[in-house]
Amino acid sequence: MAITSVALTGDGKLAAAACRSEVVLVDVEGEAPARRLPTDCDLLSHVEFSPDGTLIAAVGGAPGLYGEVRFVRVADGAVVSSRRIGHDTLFRGNFAPDGRAIAVAGPDGAVYVVPVDAAAEVRRFELHSDWALDVAYSPDGKLLVSGGRDKATKVSSAENGALLRALDASPDFIGSVACDDQFAVSAGRARTLIGYELKIAFQGIEVTGAGNGAQPVTRRDQYAKPFEAPPGVVLDLATSGDHKLLAVAGAFAEVRIYQLATRQRAATMANVPSPVFAVALNADGSRLAAGCKSGQLQIYEVTSAKLLKSLLPVPVQ
Repeated sequence: MAITSVALTGDGKLAAAACRSEVVLVDVEGEAPARRLPTDCDLLSHVEFSPDGTLIAAVGGAPGLYGEVRFVRVADGAVVSSRRIGHDTLFRGNFAPDGRAIAVAGPDGAVYVVPVDAAAEVRRFELHSDWALDVAYSPDGKLLVSGGRDKATKVSSAENGALLRALDASPDFIGSVACDDQFAVSAGRARTLIGYELKIAFQGIEVTGAGNGAQPVTRRDQYAKPFEAPPGVVLDLATSGDHKLLAVAGAFAEVRIYQLATRQRAATMANVPSPVFAVALNADGSRLAAGCKSGQLQIYEVTSAKLLKSLLPVPVQ
């Protein structure tokens, strides 16, 4: 059973894997049996621990019927709140830095900000002209970076959803995004991995010419900073909790780790069962979780690239 999303707690001692309609919690260091948390989704697309590690968000839905975001208490598996949103499965997202809400991407092109508090209003921001596929918060919680099937990478205000800048137009779908305090990063089917320096991207737009001949002066060549080319289609990106490291995975048999500030490769996990659908790093980037189409969950020590644990969270008989 394919693993569609993975997550790690800050200390890297507990992993979560999305296995069709269930979240499976795995003790990384011990031999405790896996815990299975059911949902009402036909398919889960995203799982993530809250910044304090007390909650896990499970995002998905039923195709053509509804999207669902469910918040579950890690300690006892109790459902804290659950929302049904829209008429189709929701995609990937990211917890707000304060842990009070999660932003998720929707098939209607919108980004939804879903509070943990069931009494608080869900906010909907129309940002993309086709499916929004992933969204990430900036570390200060003020910005949302999103990418989608419209091939666009966009930055918007987390407060009111106002579009601040369309950073780039890719030749193909943007399926994964990430963000630190200096760069937004996006990747997807075009087999490119690009960081966008936000400070330069937000500088004022100049215009040349007049009337119908007026054209904006783009600074893309100044703010777009390519990483090395991925060896295949990128299927997931993940940052460490301190936003210093970026993990890159996809339709290739390795996971690459980069220093976000320099875009230089810091480590490589080789011989990972391909394709790798999902990756996650813990708070300091010392541990990596990888979820594969084969159903395998693999946990690595990043510095040594040592495989710490490999298992099938939901064995198929």
